[in-house]
Amino acid sequence: MSSAMNSPFQHRLNSNYAPLEDECHHIAQIVTDQDKRISQIDEEIHRLHRLLQPLLRDRGEVHAFREAHRQLLSPSRRIPPELWSEVFVHCLPAGKFVKIDVQEAPMLLAQVSSLWRSIALSTPGLWNSIAVGGANGVVLTSKSTLISTWLGRSGNLPLSIAIVQMGLPVPQQEEDFVNAFIPFTPQIKDLTMFAPQSMIQRLIGNQDISGLTNLKIAITNDGDGGQPLNISESAIRVRHLFIIHYRSSLDIFHFPWAQLTEFDGESLPFNECFNIFRQFHNLSRLHLRSVSGEYDGVIHPHVLMPNLVSLELNLLDTDIGCMWNNLTLPRLQEANFSFFIEDSWQKLELFALLDRSSCSLCTLYISNNISEEDLVECVERIPSLRNVILRSCWDDKYPLSDRVSRMLEQRATSAMNVD
Repeated sequence: MSSAMNSPFQHRLNSNYAPLEDECHHIAQIVTDQDKRISQIDEEIHRLHRLLQPLLRDRGEVHAFREAHRQLLSPSRRIPPELWSEVFVHCLPAGKFVKIDVQEAPMLLAQVSSLWRSIALSTPGLWNSIAVGGANGVVLTSKSTLISTWLGRSGNLPLSIAIVQMGLPVPQQEEDFVNAFIPFTPQIKDLTMFAPQSMIQRLIGNQDISGLTNLKIAITNDGDGGQPLNISESAIRVRHLFIIHYRSSLDIFHFPWAQLTEFDGESLPFNECFNIFRQFHNLSRLHLRSVSGEYDGVIHPHVLMPNLVSLELNLLDTDIGCMWNNLTLPRLQEANFSFFIEDSWQKLELFALLDRSSCSLCTLYISNNISEEDLVECVERIPSLRNVILRSCWDDKYPLSDRVSRMLEQRATSAMNVD
């Protein structure tokens, strides 16, 4: 401590001591002297600061000059734009469809630097997928220009498009929104639409969709007064079709069903399933979920589906046996049968189907409401069976009994020994 800071009251500092009157005058003089000393120190600081200012400015300029040259040596500057493009494509969010989000690629990448923005905007693989949706037409219409710009950057690449429209937009707003996609329909390869029937019809009814291979549609209203949904005759490459909540007959579609290899249907009428069996005879996968309605009693001839490998039948309120009676499936390897009503389980019809088909069924998903005895009989009657999964209609899995588990384990062990 300097002599200027010596004080006869040092031992009284930081205490509750109350000075006497003559001591107060002495203490006040000390405070005045220290104010003067502080002013002198401040003046010295200001003087030195003025001397340092030019040096600090020079240092900043030299530092910036050095960093600008150092950036020229950055390895990233030697990465060709084509490689950046490849890296950017791998930055896209997981999933088939890309949402319009400034916090996600590709829009986030375009905000980093002018170079990245240029590369991102010129990389078609960042812009050939889009997911848009809204609860009303105003929301969708406001995105029309952005959609046109987005897809316009995709070049000639195949497009993956998802549209979700839960409300009923004003017709003009709906038209403006769909029109944003019309110039790109020949490029659409994968299309998912959860929308009113009129919007779906506008996009796939009369447009050129010759590049389309996967189509998933869910009608979010009650249809258009019973009018059928037409799919453009140009849809000659569609192989996978997924239809949700379509209550009319598929017979009135003008569509080459035989070209399909995969079909998923959800919330379809029960009797419509027989038309599906008859017309979709080249399928390798057929999944029908939440099927409802009463059987009309019509006896249908057997349908041979020679290529079907995977079959799912999920019934809400009807017997499944009449469906099994309608089918012959020589290549069936995986089956998933579920039903709410216990009486729907008709094992004789199932065994007849498998005997008639002479297939090698490996995996069976079956409703948990069948008895253990029936499940044991299934394992015994189907020697090719390796996997059994018990589940409810809501896809909740249930454990197998010890007896059934042992049977399957012994079968697997025997198969390994034979190999």
